[in-house]
Amino acid sequence: MNADTTVTAIFIKTFTITATASTGGTITPTVIAYYGTDADFTMTPDAYYHLLDVKADGVSIALVNPYTFTYVTSDHTIEAIYEQDPPDRVTRTIKDNITLLLSSSFSNPNRQDTLLNKLDAVIALITGGDYLAALDKLQNDILKKTDGCHNIGHPDNNDWLTNPDCISQSQLYDAIVYLIGRLQEM
Repeated sequence: MNADTTVTAIFIKTFTITATASTGGTITPTVIAYYGTDADFTMTPDAYYHLLDVKADGVSIALVNPYTFTYVTSDHTIEAIYEQDPPDRVTRTIKDNITLLLSSSFSNPNRQDTLLNKLDAVIALITGGDYLAALDKLQNDILKKTDGCHNIGHPDNNDWLTNPDCISQSQLYDAIVYLIGRLQEM
């Protein structure tokens, strides 16, 4: 090997884009981006949280989700800031989930509408600032109609949501307990 050899090396510069998220959600991914490429980031709130702000390189930007750094030529940061949903919004989410259930999931076909009406009353109490009455309705009325799976592992005679697999009832029970906790903080 005495012949001259030519070697060409191409160096591609890379940049780090650091992604962080406050409590209440995630942002993905943190990446190493190559010079001139795009880097996409997706923000995902946890249950009962919403995206409040997104900051790119420390500056608030519009709530763009996903967000793209285009033609990357330097290091960057991106931050997702989340906020807990207010109790009336949590209650509306619970209502939305109940409307997705089949009426056959209930002990009586009218129970679904009645439960939705009870939650409307809770929303009215919350928006009117009567948190104690909302708590009372949740703890002493609604929760007792959804607690069999939690207490004994299957729907009991007082439960309105009676799917034997307990999945829907457990999710509803957990959501109501979460809402009760939020109202107790107020």
